[in-house]
Formats: sequence, C-alpha cells, structure tokens
Amino acid sequence: DKLDTAIGGPFKDILNFDLFVNCVLAFGKVPPFVNREIMSNNKSLKVISDVSCDPDSDCNMVPLYSEATSMDMPFHEVDFNNVKTKIVAIDNLPSILPYESSLDFSSQLVKHLVGFDKSQTAIRNTMEWFDKSILRM
Repeated sequence: DKLDTAIGGPFKDILNFDLFVNCVLAFGKVPPFVNREIMSNNKSLKVISDVSCDPDSDCNMVPLYSEATSMDMPFHEVDFNNVKTKIVAIDNLPSILPYESSLDFSSQLVKHLVGFDKSQTAIRNTMEWFDKSILRM
C-alpha cells in the first residue's frame, strides 16, 4: 500500500510473514523493501515472489538476486541466518496470466457463439449493452 511504504524501506516487518509478493511499478530509484542487512535477521520468510522482477535495475525493490528465474528454473534459493528463502522472479510473469485468462474467457464464450442465437440471455444482454454504447458515441 502506498501509505504504508511512503516512508521508504527496507521494511523489517516483511520478515514477520512466510510469503512476500513484490509487484511495485517503480519509475525511479527508491529504497528497497528488503535487503541483505534485514534478511540477516530472517526467521520466517520462506518465499519472495518478485513479480516486478528488476534484478539489473535501480528500481529493484528486492536486491537479493542478480538474474531472473525462468519457467525451467522457477526460483533462486538464498540463505540468511540458516533460513532458506526461495525467490521467484520470472521475467514477464504478468504476461503469462493474460494468456491463461484469455483461454479461460474464450472457453466460456465459445458456447454462446456456437449456434449464435440472439435470444440467449448472454448474447441478448451483450447486444443491448453494445447498442446503447454505440448511441452514446
């Protein structure tokens, strides 16, 4: 949350959780959310998912790894204070989900399009919305 992070990191409270997901879109250098110094006190953080995945950028909020992971090698493992933490940092991970979403959406939509019938509720509602929208243009 912007208000919670406005003071700048690193945030040792992250270490109170098992999982930390970083999905910040940063446009300039900012203090990281976690770093090696606070990770040396880690007792419970087991997984970091760095959706932002900026390992070679000044915008890296999780400077604990130097290269992205991949679908074949989905995590790096770091060890701080004898606590192993897995880091998932698959570059372009957000682009994978739209693909899956498109497959799911199209599989639900196709049953309404095969044998297209304007009297079907889903098609009728869609056509009414479309027609109203066109009139506003």
